[in-house]
Amino acid sequence: MISLHRLRKLFAALALGASLIGSATAALFTEIPDAGQTIGTANNAAVVSPLFGIRGTLSNEPSAGPDLVDMFRVSIPTGARFFANTGPGTDPALIADPVLFLFNALGVGVAMDDESGGFGQASLSTGVLTGGIYFLAIAFAGLEPLDSLGNPIFDTFGSGGLLSALALASWFGSPFSLDPSIEGRYAIATYYVPLPGTLLLVLVGLAALRTTRKSRSRRA
Repeated sequence: MISLHRLRKLFAALALGASLIGSATAALFTEIPDAGQTIGTANNAAVVSPLFGIRGTLSNEPSAGPDLVDMFRVSIPTGARFFANTGPGTDPALIADPVLFLFNALGVGVAMDDESGGFGQASLSTGVLTGGIYFLAIAFAGLEPLDSLGNPIFDTFGSGGLLSALALASWFGSPFSLDPSIEGRYAIATYYVPLPGTLLLVLVGLAALRTTRKSRSRRA
């Protein structure tokens, strides 16, 4: 069993490594141009890897053309669990009731979440995934993805479980909100466990600690 002292050293090393190389790896993706609601029209957030967040806007404004779903192409490393959440529901600047969906490279459903984040916010998590391209979608509550036969891919308004092994073909429904002028800004935080480079961070941190100790001993 690892001692508390060693555990503290490990966390110190991890934090130090993160401070040294984290700025080069952590990155956010902004929805530019407007993200579509299909695999073919998704924004390519996979250009940022590892991805630590996505920012964008949904709209229910009929005159501007409703923008009810945004999809993003993301890259997930092999052997990682993927997590995404939409932020605190206490922030009035963000969309009040979003839903998150994750699809594989072919558009087949992987996972979804509606309100696990509390305050109406979504907190999606997966089991260990095969590395590659996935598609992360955010939608107003009230929308659900349908497969090529017109059947729901998830039990969107129930358990959230997977119902279909067919690929995404369309979206059905309308926002539960009755306000047509609503604009929903969102900030999706994404992370991976194990995080890409975690071992590297630890090694870098440990090396830095050793170097610091050696320099101190020389000064003494």
